[in-house]
Amino acid sequence: SIINKALNSLSEQEKWQLREKWFGFVSQSSPSAAREIELNTEESAYLREKQHRIKLCIDPQWMPYEGINQKGQHVGMTADYFQLFAARLGISIKLIPTRNWAESLQAIRQHQCDLLSLARMTEERGRYLNFTSAYLSVPNVVATRSDQFFIDDFEQTLDKTFAVVRNYAVVGELRRKYPQLSLLEVDSTAEGIRRVQQGEAFGHIGATAVIAATLQELGIVDIKIAGLLPIENPLRIASRNDERLLNQIFQKALDSITPDERDRIQRKWMAISLQRVTDYTLLWRALAVMCLVLILFIYWNRKLNQAKSQTEMMLNKLEQTQRELEKTNADLAHLSITDSLTQVYNRVKLDEILQTEILRSERHHNHFGLIMIDVDHFKQVNDSYGHQVGDKILIDVALLLETHIRSIDTLGRWGGEEFLVICPETDEQGIQILAENLRSIIASHSFPLEEGITASFGIARYCADDTATSIIGRADKALYLAKANGRNRVEVA
Repeated sequence: SIINKALNSLSEQEKWQLREKWFGFVSQSSPSAAREIELNTEESAYLREKQHRIKLCIDPQWMPYEGINQKGQHVGMTADYFQLFAARLGISIKLIPTRNWAESLQAIRQHQCDLLSLARMTEERGRYLNFTSAYLSVPNVVATRSDQFFIDDFEQTLDKTFAVVRNYAVVGELRRKYPQLSLLEVDSTAEGIRRVQQGEAFGHIGATAVIAATLQELGIVDIKIAGLLPIENPLRIASRNDERLLNQIFQKALDSITPDERDRIQRKWMAISLQRVTDYTLLWRALAVMCLVLILFIYWNRKLNQAKSQTEMMLNKLEQTQRELEKTNADLAHLSITDSLTQVYNRVKLDEILQTEILRSERHHNHFGLIMIDVDHFKQVNDSYGHQVGDKILIDVALLLETHIRSIDTLGRWGGEEFLVICPETDEQGIQILAENLRSIIASHSFPLEEGITASFGIARYCADDTATSIIGRADKALYLAKANGRNRVEVA
């Protein structure tokens, strides 16, 4: 009866996902597909002729909107949309990998793929593509070095050079709108940001979230978002125009997405937002009109009052802009040192703190040590329960560790299922006691798995002439010894 209750708790969508995972496609008779989208006879026949397989090209370097991970899988916001489309149409969508956006455009021109997941509609692309209605609007911003001022009016920077990714639609629009602007075309957002760091470009033009994600991934802290670009960027699904029905089918699929589903996908992937600076244009116009009226009555005091008013308004504007930029840059700085899943420090920050502790120990002869922690059998958890459950386990373990270490200790995610605790002002016995306490807390915690979760611990104490590499290496060897001796135990280097 318990197993029957468990089976009955599965939704139709969850059952479909299991069938999709193991059989690779779902027939048109799938309950979720038939319920969600009604295709006419011609459209259904078209999908049967395509054998329910559609080939998709994406921008492989445009996270969090879309990308290709190390396993060659489609990830990001559009991946969630296309999973819903595949489920509701009862088809399999095959990703055709490319190295960059230019290759994706070339692939659909040569009919190597049928769809582009995100594309801006332009006159040139309209010669070989059909487009659905827009389903994402991505604001473009300018990223500069941190020592530059905020760009209040983009037209005041037309004498500068800006990096922009090759073949993006914004390149053509910038050339039409600002023919005198110098553009440096690059292959990716990461390359554009590096050109700005090296002084080859004043700024990089791109999408807010993509720039923020790139800065976080590369650990860059000397680049900031300095202004908004006055160009709209509505994005659509694009399909080959020699297959008219494909556009009709995916327009229906897009229309089936509810506002709640759009909000869920948006919240999942958009980790930061750029705060817009207040536009004072209307206020200045109103003040100008007021000044003209006041001139009729107080002409003799006009210059003094006008100068005072303009100065105060400019100071207020500068203060407001400074506050908003400081907050945006603080958010970016936090993202660059924080693990996005567990919200503890990432490896970049751990390396920095470890180097600081080594220097402090060399000067003051303080004791400190490391605890390296690895969740036991974590691959089996992912294989058996899925990556969502695995992510939840890592979040819970990080919270347990953070709650039970000392206030002077530093916790961070070292990589995968490994965590690192840096313990200053502590001898070997103190580190062992802390590690054993943490091991016991994890082993006794009630995780959402029948078999529970344990972790193995490796300890290393700082010795004279140690480097970051040597002390980490000893902790790592102690961790492997703990795993070799049966796991769920503490070993000392």
